[in-house]
Amino acid sequence: MNVALPTSSSRPHRPFRRDEECNRQVAARQVRDGLRLAEIALSHRQAFSAPADIATPLSWTSQASLKSFGRIAVDDEYNGLALAPGEGDRIASIMGNVSIAFLRNHGVIVVGASIGEAWDDLYYLERACPSEYMARCTQGRLSRVAEETATRPSKQWSSFGPVAGRLHLASIKRHLDRLAVDYAA
Repeated sequence: MNVALPTSSSRPHRPFRRDEECNRQVAARQVRDGLRLAEIALSHRQAFSAPADIATPLSWTSQASLKSFGRIAVDDEYNGLALAPGEGDRIASIMGNVSIAFLRNHGVIVVGASIGEAWDDLYYLERACPSEYMARCTQGRLSRVAEETATRPSKQWSSFGPVAGRLHLASIKRHLDRLAVDYAA
């Protein structure tokens, strides 16, 4: 099982051992429940923290947000750092059969069958959240996509299958290989 922990700084991030254990619990619970989601990505970036702090993280106003339509849970119970035994199981039970959870007052957690799938979802969320934030800042009326329409792009993205996330991540790695050969050091 891999654990990817993207950060907003350029310095390597090393999580607390118990925080890492929480991530493993979430992934293990998802696998145990037959969802075949063994990879996890957790982000504390501002792009995710702001939506995690409001009642409805996404209003389904952009195509990027619709990739995750019907696949988001919200954990309203902030318990501080995820150090308590069983915290990962608690979060996984809130997630149920969805692959994305906004953790209130914390950030977002994404699970997938591969790190490519989890990263791909995180990538599109990172595009959707700032767009959502800026739209809300205008205090104008949001142009929400109707639910019956919102399911269509979500299903279309799902129809690409797991290969889409792997190919997307591979393309980013090739780009990094050309620009910054030492990025993985």
